[in-house]
Amino acid sequence: MTEFDTGTWILTNVTGTVTDQSCLAQLRYGEAVGCPCWELVRAVTRHGEPHCTPDCFADLPGQAIRSRVVVVDGERVRLTCARGVEGLTIQVDNQYWHDGPPLSDDEREVLEGVSAGLTPGQIAGILSIPVREVHHALSTAQQKLEADSILQAAVRAVLSGQITVLRK
Repeated sequence: MTEFDTGTWILTNVTGTVTDQSCLAQLRYGEAVGCPCWELVRAVTRHGEPHCTPDCFADLPGQAIRSRVVVVDGERVRLTCARGVEGLTIQVDNQYWHDGPPLSDDEREVLEGVSAGLTPGQIAGILSIPVREVHHALSTAQQKLEADSILQAAVRAVLSGQITVLRK
C-alpha cells in the first residue's frame, strides 16, 4: 500500500491493527502503531451510532473503497477507508484537490468499478469493452491523478469528487 502525500492517513494490517501513520495522524492521535484502528479513530454517524467497529471493514470487498462523512471528536470529517491486499489505508478529513487534466468518462467508469471492488475483467464485462481498454483507462487515470497505485488513484478520485463510490 502507498501513503497519501498529505493529510491524516493511517495504514493497518488485515486485522485492522495500525502499522504506520502520517505525522498529522501522530499529532491528532498520538503514537498509534499497534492499536486497533476502530479504537483510534472512533468515528460515529451523525446520529451518534458507532461507525468504526472491529468488523466495520469486513463487508468491504477486495480492494474496495468506502468514503463517508462522519463525526470524529465532535468534528464532521470525511473518512475514507480503502482495502488493499495488505490491509487498510484510512484517510481522515483532508481532501485531495486535483488540479490536473480532468478524468475522461472511461477513466471515471473504471475507477468507480475499482471503488466497488471489481476486477478489471468484471469491469470490462459490465462496460462491454476489452480488458486492455480497462487497463489503459486505469493507467491514464493513475497518471492524471499522480497516484502510485490504482487503489490510490481511486481514493484520490473519490476525495476530489470525480467519482462516486459504487457497491457491487
